[in-house]
Amino acid sequence: MRISTTIFLLLSLTVRCIGQNADNVEVVKPLFDYQTCGLKTIKKRTFTITSLQYDSSGQIENKYSRTETDTDLYKSSMSNELIGVTTFPFFSSTDKTEIIDGKIKVISSLENIKYYLKDIVVTQKPDTQHIAKIEAKLLIHGVTIYGETTHEELYIAEFAKFGDCYFPKTIKYCPLNDTNYTRPRFIIDIKYKLK
Repeated sequence: MRISTTIFLLLSLTVRCIGQNADNVEVVKPLFDYQTCGLKTIKKRTFTITSLQYDSSGQIENKYSRTETDTDLYKSSMSNELIGVTTFPFFSSTDKTEIIDGKIKVISSLENIKYYLKDIVVTQKPDTQHIAKIEAKLLIHGVTIYGETTHEELYIAEFAKFGDCYFPKTIKYCPLNDTNYTRPRFIIDIKYKLK
């Protein structure tokens, strides 16, 4: 089974249980403005999730898409679900941050973020300080007959303006050697319905 097929199957899983149920957890205060704005203005999100496979020359060989919707931004973002966590990373105001070369490095204390993302770097637009993109290493977890496995991919969330706010618009999961994000294994395109 190809890795991208395995990931597509993992994306189909709805919930991975760790720790407490989301209903029993304290409300997390947002770290960034996009999170606060999203909680106030987003009514519904529609995801188009596309899995891509390439031939040896780098051309798209197979392309599979599916659509999902979400109507509870906070619950989805704070869940233990890969799609929820990566389509709207919800950082805590208590997370550690450090400015390096004009970018914000985030070290999250939240279990759902740490399970899927590491080496998180946030880039802001220099003129407005709105988030332009979030880059990280994506941790893909799986199970084989030999036990649990984890491998890494590159992750990028590219932001765009919706109403008065900037939200994640395009998410890409790419091989580690694809540092320009030109051959993603997965693309998630997000549309928002605002209140």
